[in-house]
Amino acid sequence: MTKGLKDAGYLVEDIAGALKGANYAIDQIGESLNEWYNLSADAMASALQSAGYAIDEVGDFLKDGLGYADDAVEGALNAAGYAVDEVGDFMKKAADVFNPTKW
Repeated sequence: MTKGLKDAGYLVEDIAGALKGANYAIDQIGESLNEWYNLSADAMASALQSAGYAIDEVGDFLKDGLGYADDAVEGALNAAGYAVDEVGDFMKKAADVFNPTKW
């Protein structure tokens, strides 16, 4: 589906929004966009944010779905326009997941 929309000239943000509206999961959308557009972390975060995904969903997908390092995720979330305090909270929470003293 993504290839057809890309070939028709739709913007990546429009495709992400359309797929979200069609009830595709964020990982399905992100993997499809990555396959056809080979997006940077910043561009992926911006597309998913513009489609209406929450910071936790986008951050988790960038980290777990695409394997980006923390600094790339933090930069991408900031570039996508999420509030600085939201990005800080997400990054702290993400770091706590791997800290056994927080379990």
